[in-house]
Amino acid sequence: MSALPQGVNAQFQPQPPVDKTEASISVVPLDVPGQQPRNQVQDEEPESKKVIVCYNCKEPGHYSRDCP
Repeated sequence: MSALPQGVNAQFQPQPPVDKTEASISVVPLDVPGQQPRNQVQDEEPESKKVIVCYNCKEPGHYSRDCP
C-alpha cells in the first residue's frame, strides 16, 4: 500500500525532456540606458571610506572580533 493519499499522482503531469543544448540562462545586457551595474552606482561611498564601528563597544575603527 502506498503512503500517499489516493489522487495525489493525478495532480502531477509528466514533463517533456529537457534539451540540454539550449542555454538555461538568458543574458541581459548591462548597457540599458538609465541603469548602472550595482557596483558602479555613484551615490555610494567606496568601501575604503566607510567608517567601521564595533558592535560591542560602539567605538569607530575596529570590528567586534578585534575589540580590546
